[in-house]
Amino acid sequence: MLERALQYSWEYCHYISDSDMPLKTHSQIDEFFETHNGAEFIDFAPENYEFAHYKCDVFHFFTNFPAYRTSKIMKVCNHGLARLQMIAGFRRRNVDYRHGLAWFSITREFASYVVNQ
Repeated sequence: MLERALQYSWEYCHYISDSDMPLKTHSQIDEFFETHNGAEFIDFAPENYEFAHYKCDVFHFFTNFPAYRTSKIMKVCNHGLARLQMIAGFRRRNVDYRHGLAWFSITREFASYVVNQ
């Protein structure tokens, strides 16, 4: 999405969901971003960093099985094995994961950096 957006001219890219509705007028929003020109608006939730590690850095053995969505046994086994990996200190990658909201407002410069990384 960002790669496609970079084909157009803009200073800020705003990612919001289809159920979001601006509470300010277009001119008020433009004024806010002119006042805060160059700032990146990205949410991080440090209280959820362990959850991010759980989701990304340990193996989840049963999630690719179609029955996983409805099988309580598979879910219990999956979470138990994932928890054991965390207790043992297992990490698939040496990455510090972060967790936050999906929505953001970022500059063109940062969007270009993200696409290139």
